[in-house]
Amino acid sequence: MNPVMSLRGRALLADDDPDMRHAVARVLRGLGLDVIEAEDGGRLLVAVGAHYRGAYDSDIVLIVTDVSMPVLSGLEILEGLRVAHWKQPAVVITAHDNDTVRAEARRLNAVLVPKPIDLDVLEATVLSLIG
Repeated sequence: MNPVMSLRGRALLADDDPDMRHAVARVLRGLGLDVIEAEDGGRLLVAVGAHYRGAYDSDIVLIVTDVSMPVLSGLEILEGLRVAHWKQPAVVITAHDNDTVRAEARRLNAVLVPKPIDLDVLEATVLSLIG
């Protein structure tokens, strides 16, 4: 992974698998982003609340979430943020890549990245969204 630029801002990251969360966070930090990590959807919303300054929080530039997590799924998190008028780019990670999940990700204006994650593909996806 060789970033061609250093990004600025914060990324919200939720994944209940600590190894996956740490690997994704490492990619995001390697691109220059500050990362707010949470181990489930509920904790991510608590973290959002701690940093929230308005419907469009300008220093949060990206949302990355696993689809299948305890408390709230990644798609439920995105649904709530979209209803609150958050327009930040989003990446949803899933081991359950199917038509239903793809359609829901599209509806929520998110890019789907299937597991197992190729970290170079994740990096390229993030750069294409906010680079």
